[in-house]
Amino acid sequence: GQILLGRARSGAMTTEKPSEPGEKRPELSLIVRGSLVALVAWFVGKAAQFLFSLILGNTLGTEGLGVFSLVTTLFGVAAVFCGLGMAPAILRFGSEAAAVGDIGALRRLVARAMRAVVPACLGVGVSLWLGARLLSALFGEPQAAESLSWAPLAVLGIASSAILYEAVRARRFMASATLGFLALPPIVAIGL
Repeated sequence: GQILLGRARSGAMTTEKPSEPGEKRPELSLIVRGSLVALVAWFVGKAAQFLFSLILGNTLGTEGLGVFSLVTTLFGVAAVFCGLGMAPAILRFGSEAAAVGDIGALRRLVARAMRAVVPACLGVGVSLWLGARLLSALFGEPQAAESLSWAPLAVLGIASSAILYEAVRARRFMASATLGFLALPPIVAIGL
């Protein structure tokens, strides 16, 4: 990543010519279009989240929704730790690789990130799984123990999807990345 970063900053890999004053830059329209897609997706995501919360609350009831919230919060926090900060690194270095057309470098970055994240997530997930009874007793929610038994798969799925999301964003496929990421939470929730 550092070699790629240095080469991209030095201009050795770019062939862009400076734009003339008053000339429209294609990057600006791409940024505006990506921002609009992200904004619309954010609104749609928040509306879907609201509807999903209503449906989930009516389906699970007060007690079940509390257990669900506790478990998904624990999984989310665990995924942040076992993600090892790879998602932002993928976006940063992957964007530079994609900007110069080196998709192979982006693939290698994702592969390296996954080789580091998978063992970390499995370790954190197995720790949650082994401590499921203790955690559920600590939080006073004995029903959470069964859901916490899915920790290895859930934590791995959340962290891996964050890496893949940033890799797709690095290729500037903002709409695809956002729609894919919006579909993930309901899928995980249904699995729980």
